[in-house]
Amino acid sequence: MPANNISRQPSKKTGGISALVILILAVFAALAPSEGRAQSSRRMSGGLLVSHIALDSEYFGMNGATGTDIFIRYEVLGNIHAETRIGAFSSDDDGHSVGMFKGQLGLAFVSTSFLPYRLFGRAALGLLSSNPVTVTPTDTFRPSQTTFNIVVGIGADRFLWKSLAAEAGLDVMFTPYKYNVYTFDRQSVSTDPSQFTHFVISLGASWSF
Repeated sequence: MPANNISRQPSKKTGGISALVILILAVFAALAPSEGRAQSSRRMSGGLLVSHIALDSEYFGMNGATGTDIFIRYEVLGNIHAETRIGAFSSDDDGHSVGMFKGQLGLAFVSTSFLPYRLFGRAALGLLSSNPVTVTPTDTFRPSQTTFNIVVGIGADRFLWKSLAAEAGLDVMFTPYKYNVYTFDRQSVSTDPSQFTHFVISLGASWSF
């Protein structure tokens, strides 16, 4: 009788180990994603653009601004990408250099119907601000006011090498309501309500990953 008990112990241990292995394999099989429900990884790209803003003639007496934009695009659905842009620019106001800042948040639709070129359209909400400048001791403009803009644009890119692409674009920025342009002299202050429309030309490169 003792011999029979001893002979049955290894079989019980082996059965327990086998059951544990089967359970582990079943768990891995259940958690492993099948090919049918697997999703492709989201595409992301970032880039650097050299941009020129043709400022509205009524935009605080300032001339066109030139600078750089940094952008990031992240695919959210199909060929629709969320896009963020931040840019720094320099303009001229009667011989005085003016620093400017531009920030945008929006969506871009990228079409792959015209390969090797990828056409895209974009729409965004943005802010455009610049520093104040005193033009003369008696005449001062105030371009320090930050303006809110709606942005629409088109563009195209083409891959040059692996994930590196060249990109060009044209945007229109416009304010949905009027802003006061202040002009000062020694006796009075005058205001001129104005809406602004700017055109932006961009050329640069992007990297997809």
